[in-house]
Amino acid sequence: AAAAAGFEARVVGQAAPRAPHIATIAFPGLDRQALVMAADLEGLSLASGTACASGSATPAPALVAMGLPEAVASGAVRFSLGRTTTADDVSEAVARLGRVLRRLTT
Repeated sequence: AAAAAGFEARVVGQAAPRAPHIATIAFPGLDRQALVMAADLEGLSLASGTACASGSATPAPALVAMGLPEAVASGAVRFSLGRTTTADDVSEAVARLGRVLRRLTT
């Protein structure tokens, strides 16, 4: 959805086995901590980086070990869905994320 709106986005580990309800998406050129804070103001809860490095000021070692350039890993945030998350919830989150990305890139 971010890419369709003109924002560069990369799903990290897309082809790797992973939990189906968790996705790490990198927004190259954006600061993940600024993204998390701006998302919070829109009512979105994101986490910066991987679970093993959440809140760290440096890119997650796991992302760097996967071969992600630091510029990509620096913009990586984690999205999680819950058991009760609906398709409408996801659509609303995508709309809010679009507003966040526009705010951070203009």
